Amino acid sequence: MKSYLNVLAEIKEKYDIDVVLGEDRLDINIAYNEVKPTKARDYIEFFLHKELLVYSEETLRKSKIGRIVVCQKLASRGQCVNGVADMKLLIVPGRKSTIYLDISRDHDNLHRGTVHHEIFHAIDHSDDFWGYTDHDWPKLNPPEFEYGSIEFNHVEEYERMGFVSSYSTTAVHEDKAELFMYMMIDYAGVEKRAREDQFLKTKVERMKVLLKKFSPQFDEAFWELRRPLSAPVYWLE
Repeated sequence: MKSYLNVLAEIKEKYDIDVVLGEDRLDINIAYNEVKPTKARDYIEFFLHKELLVYSEETLRKSKIGRIVVCQKLASRGQCVNGVADMKLLIVPGRKSTIYLDISRDHDNLHRGTVHHEIFHAIDHSDDFWGYTDHDWPKLNPPEFEYGSIEFNHVEEYERMGFVSSYSTTAVHEDKAELFMYMMIDYAGVEKRAREDQFLKTKVERMKVLLKKFSPQFDEAFWELRRPLSAPVYWLE
């Protein structure tokens, strides 16, 4: 089994991503506390490394993630969050983004989901000149639906047609990131629900097209491999 330092070196060499332990930070946009080194190292060595290896070198390098900060008690604009993708530096040529991951909670599927959710934000922001802007995605929703019109209350179980969670109703880029997350951690469950939800089915199909355009890694063979790895979570059971 690889040592902690070897894992950091492998991630850096393969993806050009620095994984660091964040020191205490108090900022209006992003704030967090330093996590104990032993806990952070266990998380990186035995968990984060495994999730990153799902992605090809091309996929993560094209996503322009330059750094992953492991921390605890993460907050964004005063709200406690599990992860943040800070993309603002991408307006400067050659600059890369930072992903922040809160490892406070002992819940494997939550950690897995957060990693993939934040990685998708980087993919979504890097796949074309327009960043998060996607004028076509809202057209896939049920008639009369508007993002942000439903109160988000952190309840994960959600049954509205076309959406995988209440958080996915808050904005286009969150809808896409949530769907990608669920497809990564429970693809079989998403397929099952999509058979009874035409709006969700259309979104899954569109997501596959966008991902395949971004990286050839996301072909049908990739999703076939995700199916038996599914781990039922949240509303999927």
